[in-house]
Order: sequence, then structure tokens, then C-alpha cells
Amino acid sequence: MPLPVLRPWAQVRRRHQSGSVLVLAAFCLIVLIAMAGLVIDSGRGYLVRARLSAAADAASHAALRAAASADNAYAADAAAQDAAAAAFDANFPQGWLGAAARLSPLQLAWEPDGLRVQIDAAADMPTGLMAAIGFASVPVAVDAQARRRGIDVALALDLSSGQAASATQITDAAGLLLRQLSPMLDRVALVRFGYGAQLDAAMRVSGRGFDRASLQARLASSNLDGCANLAEGLWQARNALTAVASTSDTPRVLLLFAGNAPGALAARFAFTDPDACPTTGVLAGAGAASVNGLWHADRQAEALPGACGNAAALGLLAPDALPPWYNAHGEDRAIPLLTDAGDAAQRAPTAANLRRAAAMASMAIARRARAAGVRIHVIGLGPAPDGTPDGALLRCLANTGDAPSSCRDPAQPAGRYCHAASAADLKPCAALLAAELLRAAH
Repeated sequence: MPLPVLRPWAQVRRRHQSGSVLVLAAFCLIVLIAMAGLVIDSGRGYLVRARLSAAADAASHAALRAAASADNAYAADAAAQDAAAAAFDANFPQGWLGAAARLSPLQLAWEPDGLRVQIDAAADMPTGLMAAIGFASVPVAVDAQARRRGIDVALALDLSSGQAASATQITDAAGLLLRQLSPMLDRVALVRFGYGAQLDAAMRVSGRGFDRASLQARLASSNLDGCANLAEGLWQARNALTAVASTSDTPRVLLLFAGNAPGALAARFAFTDPDACPTTGVLAGAGAASVNGLWHADRQAEALPGACGNAAALGLLAPDALPPWYNAHGEDRAIPLLTDAGDAAQRAPTAANLRRAAAMASMAIARRARAAGVRIHVIGLGPAPDGTPDGALLRCLANTGDAPSSCRDPAQPAGRYCHAASAADLKPCAALLAAELLRAAH
């Protein structure tokens, strides 16, 4: 039995312990509130940061598109600021989770081969439980970048008389593609071909950009005439792309609008009288058997002057008038025009031989362009000729995944092919190619 003298001391000790427990409980409660506030407000902060980052990213890409579409640096800066603000506000409404967000003025950096956009955004998020321990708000900051490369584009249009029914739709579709390109970043060449191929606008040799209004005016004034000289159109477009210097980072694209049946060929043909027409000209296989010419190789539809452009010159063509290789721009033995060099019948100036030689030259020129890193996208115009696979030749030119195995080259760039069997199909096909251009630029 405890001594009576100890009872008062035990009571004092219990009272002291009770006070310590209250202090400890209060301290633990404060810690628990702080931890709960940290968890809750950290979660809200994470959501605000994720939403803010997405809004800044959307703003940077909107600004990039707006700046790239402008005609000059001043207009680009104003358009980019407006587009960034609109995209940011749409993706981060003010007051979302109580946060007040702000977008700093963006920075446009014009580079030798592209454009870069830098955006900084911040938000102040009011806290909940953490306010009890002195933290009234939490700052959140993010940044975003977007970059667009300049691209080099050669636009080659089949404006032969065979496309007359779709003339307006062809030029409208080409105009749609031009509107997807940047007048300050991209370089564009325009080639129109009929009997011959005419380079209407060459790429800028120094600096980047192109005159969109001028090219659109040329498209609007286009006339359709002649027989499709696909090989010459490809040669002019490839030459426009490869004749100017570009960095290894610059995509090069050839956009081709063409029918499925080339019918004209440029060459230095052989005559019974060697002096009858000693120049490059174009023969066209207008029908199943008839041949006409000669035409300028570098004009859409213009006869050669003098005796060369007279129908009488056709009577002076030698029995082996077709050369064994493509010689319109020099002796290019790497582009054969005969499937059998020893078959003299293939050199006769007939419509069938011209069409076969034109197809062979077209595939060889396209292969050479792809070997130089050029990606070819094709819109096929009109129905395929009777008895031939749909777009077989044009798929070969683009080197699509479903091109015939005889021409498919996995080592070379693969392009897209879209068949516009009717005029109504041209706009969807142009939209498909426009998406490919944007993919190349980004």
C-alpha cells in the first residue's frame, strides 16, 4: 500500500502530463492540416500546371501558324500575338480552379531556315488549407516552343487540253496548296506543262520566301492547251528544286498534278535531212496513230518557228527518229527511251512509241529526283486509260507503298498518291497533300 505522502506528487505529475498531451495534440493537428493542405493544394497545382502547359503549347503552335502565313515580319508579329492570346484564353479560361493566368509577350526568332516561337506563361493559384499556415497562393510557371522549317516546293501542273473539263478546279486546288505555304519561309517554283513545260516562277536563289499573289495571278490566267508532256514537266520541276542551294534540314517536295497518260516527248529527233530541224522539239501522239509537232520544249503550247513547226517537217522524220535515250537537255544516256536498244521498230515516230518513251523518261526523271532527296506527291487527274491499273505510272512516280514492285524503291523517299477521278475529287486530294506539306514543315 503506497504511503500517503506520495499521492499529491502523483496528482501533480498527471496534471503536467495532461498539459503536454494537449500541446502535442495541437502541434500534431497543425502538422496534419499542413500535410492535408499540401496534398490537396499540390494536386490542384498539378492540374493547373498541366492545363497551363497545354494552353501555352496550343498558343505557341497557333502563333507559329499565324506568323508563317503573314507576308512580312511586322504582320507576322501582330498576327502571332493575337493568335497566341486567343488560343491561350480558349485553353485556359480565367479563374479555372481559382487561378489567375497570364501570358507573357511571345518571342519570334527568324532563323536562316525556319521560324521559332518562344512563349512563357504563369498563373497564381490560391491555396485552401495551406493558407492557414501562411501560404496564400502558389505560383506556377511554364514555357513552350514551336518551330517550323522552311520547305522548298516545286508545283508542276498538267494543263494540257485533256484536263479542260477540270480547269477551274485544278487551279483552285493548286491555290489551296499555295495558301498552306509560308510567303516568308518557303520557296516555290511553278511549272505548267502541255506540249512543253514552262517554268513560270523559279525559286529564289538567295533568301527564302515567295510571292504568293504573283503565283495565284498566274494560276488564274492559265490556259489549257497541248498534249501532256509529263517527262518535261518533271524535268523542269526537279531542276528547279536541285538548282538552288539548300540545307540538309530543308525538305524538298515536288507536287505533281498529272493525267494518267503522257502523250508528248521532247528530244532532238532524227530527220532524213540532218539540217531540217537541228534543235530540240516536242512530238505529240495526239491519238491512236497520229503524231503532231514540233513544239517548243520550254513553252506550254507554242510551235517551233519556221520549218520545224510546220506540218511538212513531220514528213522529214527519219524511220528511226526517236533517240535511244533522253537527249532534250544533253546526251543523258542514264535515261533510256527504249525497252530494247536493238529493236529498231521502237525508234519509229509513232504515237505508241512516243507514249512508251514518255512514260520511261518520266519514271527515270522521278527516280533521279528522289535520289536527290526530293519527295514526290501526286494528284492523278481523270480516269486511267482503258486496260491499265489505276494510277500505276503515277504511283511509280510517287514511290508509294502500293506502287508496282517493278518500280518501287524502298531506299528512296515515299510520297502520296491521290486519284481525283472527277473535278469534285480535287479539293479533298489537295487537302491531303496540304497535310503532307505541314507535316514536312514541322
